Amino acid sequence: MNFTWAQQRILILSPHPDDEILGCGGLIHKAKSAGAEVFVQFLTVGNTTDQSSSVFSSPTERNDEIKRVADYQRWDGWHMAFPGDEYHLRLDQIPRLELTNMVEQESPLAIARLRPTMLIAPHRSSYNQDHQAVAEAAHTATRPSNTRLRHHPDLVLAYEEAADQWRADGLPPEMWTP
Repeated sequence: MNFTWAQQRILILSPHPDDEILGCGGLIHKAKSAGAEVFVQFLTVGNTTDQSSSVFSSPTERNDEIKRVADYQRWDGWHMAFPGDEYHLRLDQIPRLELTNMVEQESPLAIARLRPTMLIAPHRSSYNQDHQAVAEAAHTATRPSNTRLRHHPDLVLAYEEAADQWRADGLPPEMWTP
């Protein structure tokens, strides 16, 4: 296979805003610098808070942040599949068929419409239920089938984030919290 970044049309599935940067921001930068097209399909955005009561970000503020990041990163397009709080941190509650159809056919950035050469999705080993649901939807959407009937990206990759490896099962029992 003769691989050239400039000939790639990349679709990144991001369960939440920032997963795409934390999971494959370096790849996005390299691909865009070499002339690739990059599109990001966000699945959900919702209210966020951290441990301090002073930090709060609404879906509207998050969308504004996405626009600034998209401009800075020079993305070719992005879309939010399920805006608002209804499915934020609850993508696992959407029927798998519905989530898969969004990725495969229904979104403006669906595989069938965008026809990416590369699909990048979260790794299914993430502790986050939304990441797992999106990984499973991507796996189903890229299942082998008749290539005359469905588009198949040439390359399917998975990304993980450092926090995905934060697990108690790798720690000795004396370090587990009760």
